[in-house]
Amino acid sequence: MESRKNLEEDHSYQSQWPELREELIYCLNSPNGQIKSKEIIRQLHESQRKERAIIEQKMLKKHGKEILSYFAEGTDINPSCINPQLVLVNKSDSLEGNLFRAATLFWSVPVSRGYGRRMRYLVIDKQNKKLIGIFALGDPVFNLKCRDEWIGWDVHQRRKHLFPVFNSIERRSRYSGPDGILAMGQLCS
Repeated sequence: MESRKNLEEDHSYQSQWPELREELIYCLNSPNGQIKSKEIIRQLHESQRKERAIIEQKMLKKHGKEILSYFAEGTDINPSCINPQLVLVNKSDSLEGNLFRAATLFWSVPVSRGYGRRMRYLVIDKQNKKLIGIFALGDPVFNLKCRDEWIGWDVHQRRKHLFPVFNSIERRSRYSGPDGILAMGQLCS
């Protein structure tokens, strides 16, 4: 709690954002200096995506029709009636867990099951019971040398400062585009 209070009081890190942005752009580029396009990233992760699909095949055969009913067609969406609701995914083998796992199969970068604290949510439209998106919070990567060196953390500082931190992921389904932005904006407000 003390480290969070110190971080909230210390706004000096904001002046480093332009440097951090440049560093991130540099790190995301491949070693030979060529920018990694989305297509290259998709190709790099293709084998992992196929492996994940094979692992989820049994679940999809058993629950596929039910899961598909939660994915919207364009005609299912009425932007003026969007009413998002967060649904906590309590168990991986529940309908909610299966729907979350199925939704991640559409991503170009596969999602790992990971370790540590994980909180997963579905964003469901109350008016039509369709999936708007998914949202998850989880522990950050603990051993990340480039981050720790850039911040200046030793092992003890990293342990102290990472404990209250969660990383997030979010994805929208067919609600993407202007309507999806509206839906996610409503969810946040």
